Amino acid sequence: MYTELFKRGYRVTPQVKAGSFFIDMVVEGANDTRLAVELDGDEFHGPDRWQADMNRQRVLERAGWTFWRCFASTWSLHREEVLQELLGRLAAMGIEPLGALEKVPSLVESRVWQPAIKTTGSESGDVLQEAIAEAKSVPPEPTMTLKELAARMGNRMA
Repeated sequence: MYTELFKRGYRVTPQVKAGSFFIDMVVEGANDTRLAVELDGDEFHGPDRWQADMNRQRVLERAGWTFWRCFASTWSLHREEVLQELLGRLAAMGIEPLGALEKVPSLVESRVWQPAIKTTGSESGDVLQEAIAEAKSVPPEPTMTLKELAARMGNRMA
C-alpha cells in the first residue's frame, strides 16, 4: 500500500508515533491535513487484538486523527478496489499528491520559543521606539588612535 501511494506522489510516512501509539502510515496533504492508514494483518491484528486496536483508534480520534482501515487479506485479494476506495477517501479529505519526502521527518510538529517582549510600563506606549532611543543614548566606549594601538601591540610583541 505504501508503494502504491508513494508511486502516485503522495507524501506517506510509515510508523508515525502519536502519543504512546504508532500509526502504520500517515498520508499528508496541504494545510496539515492527514489520514492515518491502518493495515490490519491476521498475524498482528487477530480477533484477540481487535478490541485493543479499536480503543487505540478511539483515543487517537479524540486527539484529532482521522483513520482509514483495511485488512491485509482484503488488500491482497482486491488490491485495485481497495486502492480506489483509499484514493477516494484522500480526495474527499482534500489530500492530493504533494510529492514524496526525501527524508522521513523526525518530528511531526516543531515550535520555536521566543521570549515575550515587555509591553507594560512604557510611558509612550511604544516599547520598541523607547528601546531604540535608550540604546542610542548610551555613550560609546572610548576608542584608541592608531598610534596608541600600534604602541600597545608593540609592547605585547616584545
